[in-house]
Amino acid sequence: MALWESIDRYLSDCAPSDWERQEVRRYRERILEAIRTKFVVPNFFQTGSFQHGTAVSPYSDVDYMARLPVEEKPQSSTTILDTIRDILKAELWEANDVRVDRPAVTLKFNNAIYYEVTPAFLLRSGSEGDGINDVFSIPAPNGEWREAAPRAHNNFVADMDRKHYGSVK
Repeated sequence: MALWESIDRYLSDCAPSDWERQEVRRYRERILEAIRTKFVVPNFFQTGSFQHGTAVSPYSDVDYMARLPVEEKPQSSTTILDTIRDILKAELWEANDVRVDRPAVTLKFNNAIYYEVTPAFLLRSGSEGDGINDVFSIPAPNGEWREAAPRAHNNFVADMDRKHYGSVK
């Protein structure tokens, strides 16, 4: 077996299993339902390694952004993180290790996969209207806020991966 074939096999073995992907889908719904007990959630989407196919099992976590109505944005990002943490603790009896870990609230279920939920408030819509270039306000250190454009970042990584024949991801 050639070196590249060995590396490809190793990477394939490190990819999340079908069972792990099923669990991610199931818990996505549970997390979203919990947040919806207090907030309207116009959009709840995955970002990070699971989303762009670079997750390494069992090390990668699952990242979500929960877009919340801008009218609900508090002065301090600490307030929204504490609120989301408290909701997830109260609503998800099966979750453990629920805590704030800026810019997100992290939690784990018995499946050993960590989930990160980042509250996000839409600052600007992209010019195309497809959400790709939307800019969000997300928690930053010390109760502050910072800007993030996760879909634009994901598209950039995917474009670079295609340009370099799959060697980026």
